[in-house]
Order: sequence, then structure tokens, then C-alpha cells
Amino acid sequence: MSNTTSKISDQKARQEQFLRLLMPVRNQLFRFAVALMRDHDDAMDLTAETILIALEGYDERKPDSGFKSYLFTIATRLCRRITMRRRWFLPLQPELSESIAGNETPPDVAADVGALRTALGQLPARQREAITLFELAGLSLQEVQQVQGGSLSGVKSRIVRGRRRLAELLGATTQELTNNQQSGIVATSSLLPSMQPSRTHE
Repeated sequence: MSNTTSKISDQKARQEQFLRLLMPVRNQLFRFAVALMRDHDDAMDLTAETILIALEGYDERKPDSGFKSYLFTIATRLCRRITMRRRWFLPLQPELSESIAGNETPPDVAADVGALRTALGQLPARQREAITLFELAGLSLQEVQQVQGGSLSGVKSRIVRGRRRLAELLGATTQELTNNQQSGIVATSSLLPSMQPSRTHE
């Protein structure tokens, strides 16, 4: 087999392995992009550019377990670059509610998505990013740490403060906050209906 043929074969195998890892998280990546960009076309662009950059830098020799944090780190950095020139969240387009919430979301829940996004938009950028990565993208605490940098305790703190602030913005009462606490963590199943099932810190 010639060197050229061998390189083509290796490249094809690398692309196939990349696609195998990408497909299970592709929808999560797009929903993450929509939540950050607040615009369908911008989210599509961010997703496409993230995938291209990820493919270019993909090292098939690295463990598969690190792929998700690798992908979302690229998306997060791209978004930060874009938002240096614009506000973090643009006004939510009504037609985006369905795409954010997912086709399986009941209409009454989907109707609350706009209020949730407005509340998210009032969080500090790092808290908003941590909440979105953990709740919407479904990353673990360790993966969020890899994306954001810093310490694991810092990630936990941002999620705790972000959840509490969301609860306040969405009108949860003090008693509700108390009842929903788990080891100091406010449960968000009622606050983030359009996102992945809420999880406590492990």
C-alpha cells in the first residue's frame, strides 16, 4: 500500500471515529449553542464552526471520555470571542422556543422557556455559562471545570449561586427554596423545565 493510500485510509478512519463520538452529543451541542447565541442562524454557525475546529484538532489517540468536554470547550471559547463584540443574549425569537425546549416538551412548558431565558440573561456570564453547561448540555462537574477552568469548588459555587438567583428571578418563595435544598444545592427540576433533568452535585 502506498503512503498516499495509507494516509487517506488513516484520515477516513479518523473522521469516522470523530463522527461516532459526535453523533450522540450533536443535539446537545446545538441546544447549547441556541441557549448562548439566542438566534437560530448564529447557533447553526457556532455549531458548524465548532465541529470544523474540533475535527481539525481531533486526536484519535486521546481517550473517548474527554471528547465531550473537548467539544464544548471549543464552543464556549468561540462564543466568548463572539460576545466580546455583542451582548451575551439577543432577544429571544418566539420561534426558537420549540427548538430550545425540544419536540417532546409539552406546550405549557415550552411557553415558559422565554421567561427562563430572560432570567438566565440576568445572571453573571460565568454563572450563566456554568448553569447552561451543567443543566442544558448535560456535562458533569468535572467536564464543566475543564471547559471553564479554575477549581471544581468554583464550578460548584457558580452553579449554586446561579440556581439560587434563578429561583429568585422566577418567583420561588423562601419556603420553596428551603424545601428544594439538597446538601446545600437548590433543585432545579421546576426551574429549568426545558433542560436536561436536574442533577445534584456528585
